[in-house]
Amino acid sequence: MAKTNRSGESRHHKKTATEQLSPTQNVVSTAVAEPEAPPLAPVHEDLLLALDRMLTTGTYSPPGHAQYNAVAEECTTAWSAVLRERSLLTIEVTTEGLVIEGSLAPRDDRCARRLYELLEPLNQALLEIAGDVTTADLHAALATLKQHHKQLSGTRDYQEIEIEGMPESVTATGRSLYVRTRAGNGPDK
Repeated sequence: MAKTNRSGESRHHKKTATEQLSPTQNVVSTAVAEPEAPPLAPVHEDLLLALDRMLTTGTYSPPGHAQYNAVAEECTTAWSAVLRERSLLTIEVTTEGLVIEGSLAPRDDRCARRLYELLEPLNQALLEIAGDVTTADLHAALATLKQHHKQLSGTRDYQEIEIEGMPESVTATGRSLYVRTRAGNGPDK
């Protein structure tokens, strides 16, 4: 015999969007299907995977170590492939994940997860990487972000994080500044 809830329905029964929730309220679905973002370009996926490796092996191994050198080479190769077309790459952090040139890497995707989990709690909206970035700059930028993340995880109260100590070729833009700038109310307004 199937178990039922108070209203006599099977507990395995799923309510549809228009089924009655209570005697006084009906639910109507208001969800609108959003257009699917195009798949991430292979060069962007390779770069995110290289940055992921730099976040792990690269930040734990000192420059010159064999593992660091292997990750640095992987980053350089991935970055060179992306730079063929531009001098600046912008990675936008959204609630869905990381957006590069209109393509989405979902936040739980292998290539985006670690970078997303680093930037999102810091309330960073953009990570901009200049064309003249070096592997040492990427290493320093990711280590700086990890340090800020570690400091944030040790706090119990909300605080606005201002990322400092980044190399000039890598910029992180906080969400509040990003929103003001997009609305035409940037820091100089």
